[in-house]
Amino acid sequence: MSNYVIKLVPMINPDGVVIGNSRSSLTGIDLNRRWSDPNATMHPEIYFLKNHMKLIEKQCAGISIFCDLHGHNKQLNTFIYGCNKAPNEGILSWTKTRLLPKIIASIEPIFDFKHCQFSQEKQKYNTARVVVWNEMKVTNSFTLETSMFGKKLKSIV
Repeated sequence: MSNYVIKLVPMINPDGVVIGNSRSSLTGIDLNRRWSDPNATMHPEIYFLKNHMKLIEKQCAGISIFCDLHGHNKQLNTFIYGCNKAPNEGILSWTKTRLLPKIIASIEPIFDFKHCQFSQEKQKYNTARVVVWNEMKVTNSFTLETSMFGKKLKSIV
């Protein structure tokens, strides 16, 4: 039987949240755009978390799932942003990146698979999910987005 270690980091920008920011630190920096090259002084939250993840990656058999949690200010429901293919590619690459979101959608009514997006756009290269996917080769590297406004109710016929 395999053992799994689950690590939860409840809030990466507590200094920003305490003054009302949802995405940025106290200095106004969007920490989710600093993952490729975080600075220990300017972005300590990212710098030390990323180094801790690299240590875990070396000590264990790697990281199976990475999921960054965000509140979305436009879309309703809950959905995932993921990468388009597995970092090692392969014949099932496209399917591997979509399997976990598809399973979640089959058991959770508020999860909306049709709003999931799978890509690595240039403007997202410095985000957590893309950096973890690219540098640590984590196929299941996601951003889970949940509406800050609620869910869209299905119409009753």
